[in-house]
Amino acid sequence: MPYFLSHVLSIFICVTISKQDLSFLAFLFIFLPDAKPTSTMGNLSMAEFYARVYDAVEEIPYGKVCTYGIIAKLIGMPTYSRHVGQALKFLHPDTHVPWHRVISSRGVLSPRDRKSGIVEQQARLQEEGVEVHVSSMNEYRISLSQYLWSPKSLVCMEKYTDNNASPNNPKDNNEPQRNE
Repeated sequence: MPYFLSHVLSIFICVTISKQDLSFLAFLFIFLPDAKPTSTMGNLSMAEFYARVYDAVEEIPYGKVCTYGIIAKLIGMPTYSRHVGQALKFLHPDTHVPWHRVISSRGVLSPRDRKSGIVEQQARLQEEGVEVHVSSMNEYRISLSQYLWSPKSLVCMEKYTDNNASPNNPKDNNEPQRNE
């Protein structure tokens, strides 16, 4: 039980999430307590991985999209793009994390568990001015050349890599460099 409680505490420290999101993560830790993706940065717990994904997704600018693979690379785990999708898939619909800005590397919206997921994602993107076209194959497509956000690094990663990071440190509040 202490193992579980330590992870729940790390969730609160790493990322602010809704109660529904927390209940899903609690479920994961009960049934998959040893699930730890690995990376060149060392071992990460599921909570740490999810926190990094959510932090990275929150940096995607309004009116832009990013791919699962780019998010995975930016958080230092380039082979975990499918895990990025899983992290986003289980977010509660009322979450503050802009999950709708993450799409496949082909520029296609990926279905969520709920049948209305693609329609909701399309509506949210169109509200931000992102054009979504339905292809002849009934795929919802976005022009990556027009809307892709692909930075070289993320500001949020400083808190995971810089031991001197603190809320009072001005370098923690820098805007990310974005390729637009």
